[in-house]
Amino acid sequence: MVGTASLQYIIELALGCQRDVPQCPMSSASKLERLKQHRMAWKNLKYSREYQIPMGDGNLWELSGGVLAQNTSDGTIQFYQLASDLRFIEEKIWTIGPNLGVAIRDFGMDPSQDLLVLVQDPDW
Repeated sequence: MVGTASLQYIIELALGCQRDVPQCPMSSASKLERLKQHRMAWKNLKYSREYQIPMGDGNLWELSGGVLAQNTSDGTIQFYQLASDLRFIEEKIWTIGPNLGVAIRDFGMDPSQDLLVLVQDPDW
């Protein structure tokens, strides 16, 4: 049946609380297979790659939405986007700073919104 993979893909997306990426050129059958592989990898805790990222010389870090951020003693914040072979996410590394204009006491982030919040160290 022609629509079977498309229908099954929609069902699997809903079961996994996932969303379709319409721009993806893959067929529904290929997307379905990739989605099943992703689910099985999580079920069996089978990783496609291993990361060993050394902790920086700062004392702050945050892991959110597949991005690890950590500060350094000079005020720079380093970001590491963790790759996912099954989800076609590439590894990326970038930094901001060191001169951000404030002494950072803490920070938070939401990569899905391209959001970084800095908490300034109070100047008593």
